[in-house]
Order: sequence, then structure tokens, then C-alpha cells
Amino acid sequence: MMKIATKCVSENPKMLMFAYAFMPLQVCTYIFWLLGMLFCFSFEWGIDNAFLICIVFLFSYVWTGWFWHLLVHSFVVVMAAFWSLGMDGGYNKASESCKASMTYSQGPIAIGSFIMACLSILNAVVRYSLRALGCVGECIYRTCCSCLRRIIQRYNEYVLAITSLYDYGFFDASATLVKLFQRTGLSVVTNEVAWGVPLFVGKFCGFCACGGLGLGYHKLAFGDDVSSDLDIIFFILYALLGGSVTGIGLAPLQSTLTAIFVIWSEEPASFAAGQPELYGDLLVAVDKSEGVKAAIHESLLKGNMQVEV
Repeated sequence: MMKIATKCVSENPKMLMFAYAFMPLQVCTYIFWLLGMLFCFSFEWGIDNAFLICIVFLFSYVWTGWFWHLLVHSFVVVMAAFWSLGMDGGYNKASESCKASMTYSQGPIAIGSFIMACLSILNAVVRYSLRALGCVGECIYRTCCSCLRRIIQRYNEYVLAITSLYDYGFFDASATLVKLFQRTGLSVVTNEVAWGVPLFVGKFCGFCACGGLGLGYHKLAFGDDVSSDLDIIFFILYALLGGSVTGIGLAPLQSTLTAIFVIWSEEPASFAAGQPELYGDLLVAVDKSEGVKAAIHESLLKGNMQVEV
């Protein structure tokens, strides 16, 4: 699946361009939200209701941030679906879907981003509450809360993929996704583990590489003007900046994996006809893994047979 998704992204560079185009938009969103909150604090009523204003601005900012993220996700899903089926016009269809999502058809993305905003705020509250327990609290958070948040996030992305591809409502797509997992034998947890590890490794490598290269350039540019005691701080700073860019670059890959899974589950014959070579490689990989082969439905492995008929 990773090989298929990587080839899809490499053959559709507009995915990455679209994802990176939203990066300055997210920065502008942060600046305007911060200025708006500071403007409210310039009045007496704003100071008297500082806690409420912080909550409102924080929630709306997180909600808007997730809206941009899921909007990019929907755009990439449509392009990846057209590519996997061997169809032309994916960019035009994705552009129309993007315009609709930003104007008269914001419902599914707005609901998904609202759920993630509520979960993010709750997640932050739980994390800071567990800090009083020290290392035990951090272990509880990472074991339970963090994993649950990632699973719900992936679930929302699957739902929005079905919404974008089949024009379903959010709750209809959610019911369809549950039936889809029941029919195929796979699950959100299975896919998250299978795809999450290589994506995490990619982000971590980008984090380390950007930190090292940034620190090296910093040394060449400033020489001995800066104390070597601050090297670790500059390494972390450059790593965070580079890691965030790497994360944005890998976001289309994760959305592409989601789209390919939905297409493979719903239209195995069309997938086999659109990408016969990659579909054959996928069957070979499944055949080597007895656990996966025993779990998934046999119809997913007979797409090429249906094409021949």
C-alpha cells in the first residue's frame, strides 16, 4: 500500500502544491486569531471575561485549523481515487469539490473538524490534569488518550474520504464505514499500525535531518559568534521547523492511503483495471502475509479475475 501511495503522490505533484499552499493560510489564521484575542483584552469587559474569551478563541482556532487540514485531505482523496481508477480529470473534480467545501457544502468537513476540535481541547485538559501524577500520568496519557485521539482522527478521515467520493452525508458515510470494515475484515487500528509506523519514521528522519542541516548552516553562517552551549537549542528549533514542513509533505501520503483503501474495498475490479501492475504487487504482498490474507475478505483479492471476466 505504501508503494502504491508513494507512486500516486509522485505522479500527482499538485497534491503537495495544494498542501503547502495552505501552510501560509494556517499561519495567517494564527496571526488573526491572536490579534483578535488581544483586541478583546483591550476593553474592560474583555479583561473581566478573560477566561471565556480564551476558551472561545482557542476552540475556534483549533476548529478552523482542523477545517483546513480536512479540506486538504478531501482534495487529495479525490485526486488519489481518480488516479487509482485510471481516470482523467481528477484535478478538476478535486477543485470543484474544494470550492464546494469552502462555500455551499461545508457540512461534512465542518462536522469532522468540530469533533476533532472538541477532542483536541479535551485531550489538552486531560493531559495537563495528569501532569500532577508525573511519569505515571504521562504514561496513562500516551497509552490511552493519545491513541484514542489518533484513532478518532483516522476514523474521521475515512468518513470524509467516503463523503468526498460518494457524496454521502457525514453520518451516512460513518455508517457505511462501519459496514466497510466489517465486510473487509480490516479495522482502523490495523490500518493505523500498518501505515503509522513508516509515516512516523519519515517524520522522525525529517526532524533529525533538518535539525542537523540547520545547525550545520548556522555554524557556517555565524561561526564562533554564538556559544556552543546553545547548539542543542538551535538543533531543536531547526528540527521543529523542518519537522513541521515534513509533516505537511507527508499529509497527502496519508490521505492517499485512505483513498486507496476505500477504493480497494469498494471497487476492487475497477482498482485492478486502473492500476493492474500495482494491484498485482499488492496481491503478492498480501499472499506473503498469512495473517492479513486470513483476515480480509476474498473479494478484495479477486479484482483482476473480475476484470478478465
